[in-house]
Amino acid sequence: MSYGRDAWGLDSISTTRFASGRALVAQALYRRFTTTRGTLRHGGESTSYGYDIVGLVGAVGVDRALAILPSALRAEACKDDRVQDVTAVVSRVNNGDGTASLTITMNVLLVDENEAFSVAFAVAGSTMTFEGALP
Repeated sequence: MSYGRDAWGLDSISTTRFASGRALVAQALYRRFTTTRGTLRHGGESTSYGYDIVGLVGAVGVDRALAILPSALRAEACKDDRVQDVTAVVSRVNNGDGTASLTITMNVLLVDENEAFSVAFAVAGSTMTFEGALP
């Protein structure tokens, strides 16, 4: 199955570069996890789209987020009709300055490929970064 094609974009959109296949799904998951629920305008899932990971970590703290995130990420990712299943592993990283951050690794099983790929994110302070998608 073709998963479509869209402008390449993580934090900004490039109209001269395009993503497709697994890269497109990985970017879509990143955008889903950096969008506050209810802020998407228009479309059928405008009220249920989004899961602001940075906001959650800021509200409940790193330790509580470790317990909440694996199942919450799976539930949110599976809302994408291209995703069959997700396994998320969330790990605490102790920074040298006494603070902690999170690394998130997700194994994503696509609907029609019956094959998984991995995608990684990092959450530190008030930012979430896309660490990459692996075949």
